[in-house]
Amino acid sequence: MSYTLKCEEPDNNRLADRYHGDGGPLWVSDQIAPHPVTRAFVKAIQQTGMPYNSDFNGETMYGAGLYQVTCRDGRRRSSATSYLRPIRNRKNLKVVTGARVARIVLEGDQAVGVELMGKRDSTLVRAKREVLISAGAINSPRLLMLSGIGDAEELRKVGIQPLVNLPGVGKNLQDHLCTNVHMQTKEPITYDGHDKFPKAWLHGLQWLLYRTGPVSSVIVEGGGFFKSEGEDRPDLQIHIAPATVVKGGQVSIPGFGFTVNSTFLRPLSRGSVTLRSNDPEDLPLVDPNYLSDPHDRKMAIYSIRKIRQVLSQPAIASLVAHERLPGVDVQTDEELLAYARQYACCDYHPVGTCKMGNDPLAVVDAELKVHGVKGLRVIDSSIMPVLPSGNTNAPAIMIGEKGADLVRNHQALPASTESSGSSQLPSNISRILSGVANEQC
Repeated sequence: MSYTLKCEEPDNNRLADRYHGDGGPLWVSDQIAPHPVTRAFVKAIQQTGMPYNSDFNGETMYGAGLYQVTCRDGRRRSSATSYLRPIRNRKNLKVVTGARVARIVLEGDQAVGVELMGKRDSTLVRAKREVLISAGAINSPRLLMLSGIGDAEELRKVGIQPLVNLPGVGKNLQDHLCTNVHMQTKEPITYDGHDKFPKAWLHGLQWLLYRTGPVSSVIVEGGGFFKSEGEDRPDLQIHIAPATVVKGGQVSIPGFGFTVNSTFLRPLSRGSVTLRSNDPEDLPLVDPNYLSDPHDRKMAIYSIRKIRQVLSQPAIASLVAHERLPGVDVQTDEELLAYARQYACCDYHPVGTCKMGNDPLAVVDAELKVHGVKGLRVIDSSIMPVLPSGNTNAPAIMIGEKGADLVRNHQALPASTESSGSSQLPSNISRILSGVANEQC
């Protein structure tokens, strides 16, 4: 929790409590003007018997409400904007663009630098102290494997000489899978078509003048965290996008309306990242292995039925003409699962491929140092042993904060700074960081 508080800078007094920080680099705000369809959907969730939750990042995630966002004045506050931009003129910072890291250079068991591939030739950049890898859950294991760090047998198959045998590199890939329901509205009241001329130009002008309107929206504005039968904490997230988004926007369907996304928060399926070849310019082979576990398949079916229950409530049903996908004729478990397999999409929350721990598949230790290699750390979402029960942006930033303290040999912040004297983390933080805080802090 301490690193969460360190990151945050809320823009209103409503978030000034023990669950939120103050004075950090990352702006956290309530939304400016959520779409009326979003508000109707949140009300519909309440009509199913769920409570209203004014702060999903507070005491509990359970309930219906609107999301807080890392935005201010209609602009996204990314980690680059929050952390990198303010220090870009430091003498000890050099940002190189147009170059690809080909491999980590090892001399014996010591990481001494990285090889950069430019347009014409390659360059060795030597490290004075350590090499820090923060390439994410797909590219961090890829870079380790290209450097000879990984499963020895798999590396030999693609023509790479194994230098450090770590079978867990690229294994344990986890991601949230979105199972969606797409609705047709009676009137064109959503954002469908607003990304085209002339509406897009008008929205752009509104944003330039006032920093408001659709351009300032995060699209996925609200929803709820649900508990399936037998669970004592939320294991299903459902939210609405007031626009039609099929397969992550890769597919268009006729009409106008909105999309409701659902995510089973603690999937049991595990995938992998492997190399296609020993060529650094080749993309890796990513197999998320979605829905391979029977419980994940059960939850995909359950989530569609739960979405339909919400959409049957008066607050949102009055706006709906009909269900476009999967369609009212799709009712049996077999039909719903077939639909989920065809139309589900990733939630862009990959983690776990360089997981932290001491077991045979662990890649880094509690200080994020790669097992068997000196002077090399991985500091990103790939080190999470278990996928958080929520979005991964905040946990990834906390890993960065903690990693920075470890590199600088600073004393790590305590697990909790609550003035009440309680040593227990607030419920939502302990859930989100399960598998991270327990091993790292």
